[in-house]
Amino acid sequence: MYNESFHATAVRFRASPLHDCIVDQTQQEIIQRLLQEGKSGQFRISVDRDTFNNECREGEFPRAADLALRYKNASTGHSENVLIQEVGLTESYPELVDSIYAWFRRLSSLQLAILVKIDETPIYKNPLLRKSVLDDPNLNLPKPVKVTLADVRLHDPADPYGPLEVLGFRWVGEIVAFMEIWTRDPQTGKPAMRGQRIQFYGRGHSDQSPPLTFSDFVPPEETFKDPNFTFDWVAFREAIDEAKHLFAIKRCAEGVSAYRKKSVTSLILLIISYILPITIALPFFQSSNNLCRTSPAITHVEPEELVQIDDNRVATSYWSNDVSLPSPDTDSGETPGYIPSPAPPALLVEDSLPIIPWAAHNAAKLSALNPNMAGLYYRHRIANSTTYPWNTIGRVIYNRYKGDAGGWCTGALVGRNLLLTASHCFPWGYGKSRWMTFAPGYRNGSEPYGSSYVSQCRGVKNIYNVTGIDYIVCRLCEPLGDLTGWMGTKWWRDREPYMNRTWRSSGYPADAFVGDEQMLLSNISLINVDYHGQLGRELETNLFAVNGWSGGPMWEYIDGEPTIVGVCSGAERRCSERVAGCDGELEEPYTVSAGGKLMGQLVAYGLMYWGGEEFMG
Repeated sequence: MYNESFHATAVRFRASPLHDCIVDQTQQEIIQRLLQEGKSGQFRISVDRDTFNNECREGEFPRAADLALRYKNASTGHSENVLIQEVGLTESYPELVDSIYAWFRRLSSLQLAILVKIDETPIYKNPLLRKSVLDDPNLNLPKPVKVTLADVRLHDPADPYGPLEVLGFRWVGEIVAFMEIWTRDPQTGKPAMRGQRIQFYGRGHSDQSPPLTFSDFVPPEETFKDPNFTFDWVAFREAIDEAKHLFAIKRCAEGVSAYRKKSVTSLILLIISYILPITIALPFFQSSNNLCRTSPAITHVEPEELVQIDDNRVATSYWSNDVSLPSPDTDSGETPGYIPSPAPPALLVEDSLPIIPWAAHNAAKLSALNPNMAGLYYRHRIANSTTYPWNTIGRVIYNRYKGDAGGWCTGALVGRNLLLTASHCFPWGYGKSRWMTFAPGYRNGSEPYGSSYVSQCRGVKNIYNVTGIDYIVCRLCEPLGDLTGWMGTKWWRDREPYMNRTWRSSGYPADAFVGDEQMLLSNISLINVDYHGQLGRELETNLFAVNGWSGGPMWEYIDGEPTIVGVCSGAERRCSERVAGCDGELEEPYTVSAGGKLMGQLVAYGLMYWGGEEFMG
């Protein structure tokens, strides 16, 4: 997921399909109008916080911008934010207004803000966690729960805006959405709403267009054949209808998972209430080698943080006081993979890969606007994530503290009980209630091999930065690799072995199926390899990764075996590495995957010290 401080994939809260469809539809309509006017070269649309980083400082805004339009003056070459959109579902209307005031106050170039508020009635609560449902002995949910769009039903077939149900339970309430246009008051310079609020979705919706023209946010020297800017409300409503159904499926999958965890916990507590009187005198303790037993329901994860000493060495800051001495100055290194037996040879043949082409909405137009970002718009979906090596890749779920909504990244198995993912996906700095799980082969709510809690992770701490050592190796409580196999890893000292071939990258991006499907980008050529000392390598490619792809492996078949050479860290711009920063420059971002010697050393450490069975019990 996107880092909050950088244009980079990192962990954050998951956006809803309703939120995303509004942002996507707005983006598409702006792009379409700019193409019609032949003005696309002077504008750039961003759907993350990156637009603020050139002009603002971290923490000065109460929330990130969902969409921003940046205009580049052809005569001066100066670029500036001129339009911003904020979409809120869980946020209150006053919170959205406060954000708009903050943007206008800080960004002198900002001319117009679009506020979209989505209201759901009643406010969503997991219907399976109601006491009457939890106490119902006759409730029989299918295992695993696999629902599709065909399983979603309107509560009242005659009411297209009413609640949606799956498995007989309501997962999405009645939805109403409205839009407001905010500009600067010409007299006071303060933000002011222009015209009236327009309800464009829900019962009694309006087809009235907001009072909006290009001249409201573009300098007067720019001329347009059609200066009026209107929204296609029919397209918006169709997008929301589809997003509501996807939201129902998503909530249903998450709700069933929460119900089962709650049911198991309740059963365990019931059992404990009976056995406690006869066991209360027994000592209760845990050893550092038995972290997987810290709780009957949740295993809390502990880190072994490495501190970089110099280009060649790192040391652990706690848990052990040993210093990793420089290893021999070799040209390359690798760790072995494991292909489960029997593994059909056809699975390793390119023509038989279980993949389905995928394209973003308006992919042709978007790729024409951004030819170096085609990986954002054209990929493949893995149709069968239970075949090797796709089953070694999965979703990493994390929670930072009790009650946290959590988030997800991507990871891959590199040992029978070893997970490789991005360091910034680990909840560094939080207390003992943090936890992580990994589900290999995850697909649309299904965990074909189950999932495992993470007990330990080892790596250099990273929270925000895009780096060449942004990876950790983690110890799983369950040896899931015995079922799936695992991939090998490889590193080289020199650039040429990385540059002289193409690669693949796998991940669970939020922009495709809300992160519920494993996606693949193939034939990736590196545009550069940056050295991160002698320990790491920044493997730089044209931009393809979005939120959710963090931790995803960069890999390829080497000598016939799938081998990981990097881990998705995020995206950056060349100017962001300068002391002065980008200072308004419009350099194209690129994706960075972290690789190098330290990655191989971390995996080797895990294989040597964590690969046994003594902690499994």
